Parts: sequence; structure tokens; C-alpha cells
Amino acid sequence: MPQTKTSKPEMTMRVVSAMLWRALTLRCPHCGSGRILSDWFHLKEHCPRCGLHLEREENDYFLGAYMIALMVMEGFFAICFLVVLLVTWPNPPWDWIQWGGAVVLFLGVLAAYPFALFFSALYTESLFLLAAAGAFYHFSKEQFGRAAAWGVLAGLTRVNGAFLVVPLAVLAVSSTRLDRNKAFAAAAAPAAGLALYALFIWRLTGDPLAFLSGHLAWGRSYQGVGALVAQQYSILANAGLSGYVGTPGYDALNAIGALFAVVAIWPVTRRLGVAYGLFVALNILPALADGGLLSAGRLSSILVPAFIWLAAVVPPHHRAGWIAGFAALQAFAAALFYTWRPLF
Repeated sequence: MPQTKTSKPEMTMRVVSAMLWRALTLRCPHCGSGRILSDWFHLKEHCPRCGLHLEREENDYFLGAYMIALMVMEGFFAICFLVVLLVTWPNPPWDWIQWGGAVVLFLGVLAAYPFALFFSALYTESLFLLAAAGAFYHFSKEQFGRAAAWGVLAGLTRVNGAFLVVPLAVLAVSSTRLDRNKAFAAAAAPAAGLALYALFIWRLTGDPLAFLSGHLAWGRSYQGVGALVAQQYSILANAGLSGYVGTPGYDALNAIGALFAVVAIWPVTRRLGVAYGLFVALNILPALADGGLLSAGRLSSILVPAFIWLAAVVPPHHRAGWIAGFAALQAFAAALFYTWRPLF
């Protein structure tokens, strides 16, 4: 007989420790049975031993759980990064930070495998940003093995990671100093990463392109950049600036990120080179044409060449203000996302 109600145990340290252990080992929180998963990604409706109803009935329970987990983990890594910077300033060990961060991320994903890989597939901006920066950096240093490793990670992390092939290939063609065979092999690594991800999805679902259906579920449809601009102008003309920004406001925030990315294409190309401008253009223009402003803020957050250009043109004494402004806007956008509220 399925059990729907249970008496609440007294919250002693022993009980709390037992509940945490059962959560970490994927066991029933009531009786400790380890057979509560029908497969790696699906929870059984009831515990087969005690009959506890395992699915939460509250519609917003998992949204709150995601928010708390995201805040805790992002806060933890941000604090660790700041502590390392403060302790080692003015000569931070950037190589140790780069590789140490990658090792910590890898261990974290491994410890939570396969759930971390599956449930974070849509929210991997930070990891992709690291992978793209690592690929560009090591490619420019002619360290093609390391560049290929970061390229594979970029392709595994996000579907548009495969776009990294184009700017890396441009770098390989435009330089006469490079070992062409090694350079082109490293440039192809992001496509290999996407192929590995497709194999993983095929093993999981039987369809290697199932992730495309996930993208279509967001309601993306091709309309072109010109149609997007005309649509946003029409909304602004009819609703006014306050109406456009205030209800609900997500388009306005996404438009800021999209506008920054589009405007940055030319100065990035002039200052850093064609390859870096192409990376920005390939990651923002097709997405705007195919989905409008949907998730444009997230798409613009991964454009590492644009942020390198911005850091280069902002005077040093203004950078702290820019960083604080970006952090405040990120926190504001996160609050809007998790509460799903109008601005005012």
C-alpha cells in the first residue's frame, strides 16, 4: 500500500546526518532503501519498500531547489576565486587558477555524474566560457594538444561549441608559423566534442539529434534579424519605454546583452583579429535570427573576445565600477528569472 503521510522525526544530529547520507547515496529518505530510481534519470513514484510518495506535489519545489543549489555553488566558487586573488595579489597564479578551476569542475561533475551532466546541459555558460578562453589561449601559444582538449570540452558543453571550429581554422590559415596539420586537428576538436555529445544522447535516447527537439521546445523559429529589429521597434513605439522595460522586462535585459554583442563584433575584429570577431558573430547572429531575444543574455555571456576587448578599452580606474555593475545586473536578472516577475 503506497504511503502518503509519515510522522515527522525529531530533528536530532543523528537524524539529520542519516537524511543527508541517504540523499547523497540516492536512497529513500524514509526507510533508506536504495531502489528508488527506475533508471539513471527517473525517480520511481513510490519507494518499493515503504511506499513513500517520492514526487513532490508543490509546483515550485524543484524551482526553489535549483535556485538554492545554483546560489550555493556559484557563491562558493566566487568566494574561492576572490580569496585566491586577495591572497596572491598583485601576482595571481593565473595558470594555477585556470587548471585548478578546471580540475575542481571536473571532480564536481564526476562526483555528481550523471545528474550534473544531464541537468546542467542547458546552463553551462561558465564552463563554456572557460573552455573557449582556454582553446583560444593555447592555440595562440601553439600548444595544440591543450587547445584541442579545451575545444573538445567546448563541443561537449554546448551545441554552439562547434562554432569554435571556424575561428580556430581561420587562425590556422592566417598564420604561417604554425604546424598546419596540428593546427587544423586542434581546430576540429570542438566538432569532435559535439560528436561525442551526440553519441551520449544516442545511447541515452536512441536519437543522436534529440537535443535539437529540446531546442525547438523553447519555441524558436526563424524570423531574421531584420524582422526582430522591426518587432522590437513596434513594441517600443506602442508601449513606450516604461512599458517595454517594465512588462515583463526580460526582452529589455536580453536586448542589452544582444546589442552589446552585435556592437562589439567590429571593434573586436579590428583589435583582436578576424577569428575573434567571427566567434562573436557566429554565436550571436544566428541565435537572434532563429529565436529573437530568447536567452540572448545567456548567449552574449559566453563571448570571451568581447569581454577581452571591453577590458582593454575601459580605463583601469573605471574597471572596478564596471565589474560591480555587471555583478549587480547579473544578480538582478537572476532574481527576475527565479521569481518570474515584472520589473515594476
